[in-house]
Amino acid sequence: MQIQMDMTERDKKLLYRLGIVVILAIFILLAIRPLYISMKEKDEDIAAAEETKQILDEKCAMLPGLQEIDANLQTEIQELQSDYYEPMYSAQIDELLTNYMLGKGLMAKDMVISMPTDTVVMEPYVNSEAGKKAAGIVTEEAETEQETEITTELESEETEETAETESSENSGTESIASITNTEVTDTTASGIYAVTVSMKVQGTDENITKMLDDIDGLRPSTRVVSCKWEAVGKEAVQNEDGEIELQESENQQLQLTLQLFMTGLK
Repeated sequence: MQIQMDMTERDKKLLYRLGIVVILAIFILLAIRPLYISMKEKDEDIAAAEETKQILDEKCAMLPGLQEIDANLQTEIQELQSDYYEPMYSAQIDELLTNYMLGKGLMAKDMVISMPTDTVVMEPYVNSEAGKKAAGIVTEEAETEQETEITTELESEETEETAETESSENSGTESIASITNTEVTDTTASGIYAVTVSMKVQGTDENITKMLDDIDGLRPSTRVVSCKWEAVGKEAVQNEDGEIELQESENQQLQLTLQLFMTGLK
């Protein structure tokens, strides 16, 4: 049995149009769609680049101000460090103190120099606020502050309006306290190293006293840690005949411990 199908002119037009649609669909899938996806990705990259550019522009605008702040800080640091010694070796410290004592008409001996390994941490005075906190002592003022904070929290829970008002007042009080509070909580002297020097100084009572007064004026670069008068006893002296004999010394001897503060280590 043979089936014969004749295509009408209408069918041919439909097939022709369908072919055009299929070709367009294939062209869109194979050419237009990948191009669209690529353009979309490029748009995302451009948006990210513009955001990065905006951030960099903001940072560049801040750069001159930051450079000025950095320069001011560096100047301030140099001014503060000018009060202290430059980094020195122990031999340089020995030479410095020996020449200093000789210049005061004194003799230094039995010098022991202890070089630091870390920056200075000063212990706060025991009766200061920092000292009491370090010792774990709660002061009456601290207890009063804690009670006030608890009372304020309870009162702030009464109404929402009262809570907002008290919150603004407390924030203002805290900001003022942060500016006016001079209480020391960190006793680390950042970047400063303390060299401990112990030695015996011999000389007249007058010269030793002048030396101690002079060292007291060298603060903050030098600090007297302790001093103790000791008996010199007898010392060998050459008499008029050229003979060596022991005589009671007219000099005084001071066991002296100093701290020299430096801006770094060598």
